[in-house]
Amino acid sequence: MPKGKAIEILHDNFDFAAVNKPAGVSVTKDRSGAPSVAQLLEGKIQMGEKLRTATRLSKQVPGVVVVSKNMDFHKRLARSIVNNTSAAVYLAIVNGYVPERVGRTETGISRAKDPGRMKIDEKSDAKAVTLWQQIADFGNLSLLAVRPLTARAGQIRLHLDYEGMPLAIDPLYGNPKPLYLSEFKRKYTRSQSKTERPMVENLTLHAYQFEFASELGGFAPAAAKPEKKFLAAVKMLAKHAGPREGAFINPKHFDQIINCKPLDELEILEYKGRKNGYTSGNN
Repeated sequence: MPKGKAIEILHDNFDFAAVNKPAGVSVTKDRSGAPSVAQLLEGKIQMGEKLRTATRLSKQVPGVVVVSKNMDFHKRLARSIVNNTSAAVYLAIVNGYVPERVGRTETGISRAKDPGRMKIDEKSDAKAVTLWQQIADFGNLSLLAVRPLTARAGQIRLHLDYEGMPLAIDPLYGNPKPLYLSEFKRKYTRSQSKTERPMVENLTLHAYQFEFASELGGFAPAAAKPEKKFLAAVKMLAKHAGPREGAFINPKHFDQIINCKPLDELEILEYKGRKNGYTSGNN
C-alpha cells in the first residue's frame, strides 16, 4: 500500500464492493509481492464466496474498482460491461486543442516493443473504442470525461494522444513533468524566497465513476473522490485559467466533482449498448 493512502469503501453489499483504489495498488496479483485490491479488502468488507476483481484498472491509475463476491454477479456484471449497459467514466486533464465537445476514437491497439507499453496499430484486430467529452476549458488544458467502450490496456492514454490531446502528465506515454500554477495563472507573482511547488505531479487520469446496468438491480453509481492534488488542480485551473465567464461548460459538473457526486447530463453516457448505438449524433 502506498504510504499515507488507504482504500476507501464506496459500496458494500452481498454481491459486490465498489472501492476507491489509490495509485500504486494493483488490481491483480502484484509481481513485487505487494497486496492486491482483493487482499487489502479481506476482513474489511462483507465477504462472499470469493473476491474477484470485476473491473480492471492500471496500477498507476487511481479510482473506482468493483470487486464481485459471487460468480453469478461476476458473470452478469461482465456481460453488462461487454454490452456497454454498465459504464466507467474517467476524468482526464489533457494538454492541447480539443477538436470538438464530444468525440469518438476507434483504432487497433497492440503491444509495443518496449516492455509495459502499448501502441496504436491500425492493422491489429484488437479494436479499441473510446468516447470523450470536454467538460471544462482551461485554455491550453482541458478536463475531459472519458468512457471506454472496450477494455484494451492503455487505450484511454493512447487514444487521447492520438487525437492530439495527451494527458497533461503521463510518464509512460508522454510528458513526465509536473504542472505548476505559474504556467497558467494570469499575473502570477513568483516568490523570491520560496521554490514553487507543483500543482500536480502524478498521472492526470482518474477513474471517477461506475454506472451499473439497470438489470443488475438498480444500484446507484459509485463515484470515487480524486486524489487531493488532482482535485486541487481542477479547482485552481477553473479559477485562474480558461475563459473568464467560466471554464466548465456545464457549471453543475464542477460542483459534482468537488463534492464527489456522480456526473450526470453527459452525452457519452447516452450510449446504451450495441443495439441502441450512440444517440447523441456525434458518433
